[in-house]
Amino acid sequence: FNMGHAQPSWPVNLWLTNMLILFRPQIRRLIHARDEAVADWWAKRGDAGVFENRNLEVEVTAEFSIDVDRQLFAVRDALNGELRKP
Repeated sequence: FNMGHAQPSWPVNLWLTNMLILFRPQIRRLIHARDEAVADWWAKRGDAGVFENRNLEVEVTAEFSIDVDRQLFAVRDALNGELRKP
């Protein structure tokens, strides 16, 4: 994901691109959780148009709290090798 164009706001586009990079692990977990919620919904209701159902759209299929400072510290620690302790 890269919003490298200048319109409508280059600073906002740059910020958004970098936030998505910074929180890539959480975004991946959200996507997997969403897919599991959709699969669960489908399993319980059969072929009931899971992708057309408006009720599923209003349900929160996945959420994750974020903290930019904590994420930056975790990245720094990972780069310093602190996650590779035996």
